[in-house]
Amino acid sequence: MPAPGTPGAISQHLLARLRRNPLPGLSRAPDDPDSVNDADEPMDPNTQDVWEFFVMPVAQQIQQRLQANALLPVFIVENPFPRYARNLRSALANLCPALNTYQLDTRVTAEFQDLVIRMAEQRAFGMILFCTSRNQLPREFLSLVRSDGYLSIPMMNAERLAEYAGRRFPGADPSAITPSWAAAIGPQELLCVNTLKIERDWLAGLRQLADQRNQVQSAGASIRLDDLHGVESAKRWAGQLFNDLRLAMRGEIQWKEVDRGALFAGPPGTGKTTLARAIALDCGIAFTAVAPVKDWMVGNGLDECVQLMSATFAAARQQAPSILFIDEIDTLGNRETFQGQNASWNTAFLNALLSELDGFDDRSQVIVIGATNHADNVDPALQRAGRLDRVIPISRPDVAALQAIYLAKLKPYAYEIAPEALRDCASLSLGLTGADVELLVRGARRRARLDGNRAITAEDLQGEIFRIPPQAVRNPLHGPQLARTACHEAGHAVVALLLPSLREHLQVASVVADDQGALGFVGIKSADHNQTRAELLDRICMVLAGRAAEALVFGEDEVSTGAGGTGTHNDLAVARRLAEAALGVYGFSTAHPNWHTTRPDETEARALVAEQYARAGDLLRARYGLLAAVSEKLQAEHVLDRSALLTLFEDKAE
Repeated sequence: MPAPGTPGAISQHLLARLRRNPLPGLSRAPDDPDSVNDADEPMDPNTQDVWEFFVMPVAQQIQQRLQANALLPVFIVENPFPRYARNLRSALANLCPALNTYQLDTRVTAEFQDLVIRMAEQRAFGMILFCTSRNQLPREFLSLVRSDGYLSIPMMNAERLAEYAGRRFPGADPSAITPSWAAAIGPQELLCVNTLKIERDWLAGLRQLADQRNQVQSAGASIRLDDLHGVESAKRWAGQLFNDLRLAMRGEIQWKEVDRGALFAGPPGTGKTTLARAIALDCGIAFTAVAPVKDWMVGNGLDECVQLMSATFAAARQQAPSILFIDEIDTLGNRETFQGQNASWNTAFLNALLSELDGFDDRSQVIVIGATNHADNVDPALQRAGRLDRVIPISRPDVAALQAIYLAKLKPYAYEIAPEALRDCASLSLGLTGADVELLVRGARRRARLDGNRAITAEDLQGEIFRIPPQAVRNPLHGPQLARTACHEAGHAVVALLLPSLREHLQVASVVADDQGALGFVGIKSADHNQTRAELLDRICMVLAGRAAEALVFGEDEVSTGAGGTGTHNDLAVARRLAEAALGVYGFSTAHPNWHTTRPDETEARALVAEQYARAGDLLRARYGLLAAVSEKLQAEHVLDRSALLTLFEDKAE
């Protein structure tokens, strides 16, 4: 039997407790005989003490407001612990017997809502409306509440935990309680350890549970923005955000002037989560990361899933200023594509998320960052103004960034690699991500360790690089293929720079092959307004400019198949769709103006495409020097962001 106070004894006790009351994320099957519903069955005599402790600050605020105002008011109380709503509501009702307490959620009927509104308007008696988030309540409820009637059950902090420890163990030493782990303590953690009778066991048990809860949130928490490479556009936005946050916290600007959100879009492994965490660390604000499928879609039905989501936002508001990071936000889907029996469920959940992002109250001190590998799958409403309105592309790193990433990942180990050899490794790794580089370095370290625990060499890294199974991203372009692809993508980029309607939307040009088979791409944001006929023609011209550039540089007979293919996203297919849309569904046909049809005249569509192809050739011929400069820069750097493209445009101005 382990001695009291030892880690073994504490872990055995917690294991037994967790079998009855698993932590969030460690759910048990409904038919598990050890699984219980804690909202229905008190676990031990200490549970009421826990509930009352968490709601006591709210009860005290309510009593103060009742003493200051003779009218019987209405209070809306947010509960960031939806799993224990029944217990916490009952405790609050016991502490505030003069008021009627009601639980409100998405299952409340319209008749009940009308009844509550009528009673509140008549001030027949005071009431507490208990909910997970006020943003999910009908707007009519909010008009019943004075500005001081919005309350929230506070999250735990070191000061409150020390107070609770002093109640259970008079004379307890609070020095072991630190803010870093006290904030992770909730009702469930206290329930798990409250049968421990020795103070040091009790504190050690809480610390273990807090460390377990913080494990995911704290991964990579020491990485700062200066440690990241290949994400320059995101770092520039982060620098602006840092300055705005500092001014807002000083009161020099209003919080509404600070960006409310952003969407990081890029391939897997490019460090979107690490980047968001580094932004929070550099800004000195709280950070919370969630994944909708893992953290929200685990409730029993729509209402519980919405409550879990709302609780996340409620907790972020309490920690404000803070960053709430929603990973894989595209898994929530797009309402325009929802089909089948789950369409109404998915639509209702996404609408609830939009309510939280908008908020009936001000969420300006909570910056929400979404991340996606597939930006096209994100519902457009999530990207509207005031939500995730800044789309920041996160591309695979270029050679220089890969070299810096290699240096960062090699830093903890002994290595003997010359700078030139490391750059060669970076060139061979072109198309990989920071996560891939970390895997390569780990494999190289294993090779060195098994060979007498020596220092890592370039041969170790190259051995790992060539061991990776071949795939599109593992074939960096070289020689004639690189030159031709750079010329093609430069054509797209140059025409986009020359046409004002596209220049403001141009984001990046790349000759890094992706995992979809494309050898390169030019990133241009979609227009955020209704486009004119001229703007649609500009888009067609830009799409055809890649092939036009090849024809100009190599000759018509040497144009490659790069603009075509069997897929739906090649240049020629996109140009045809745009032309048919312009002439058909948008009614821009000159032969049949203002006529809507899904089958426009094919002869007119062909003529329109030919006209824009010729226009692209004329534009590139007139700015051949700019085309050559962008092509050469792409061959050298592989990826050019918006700033680099605009610099070339300005340097080659004629």
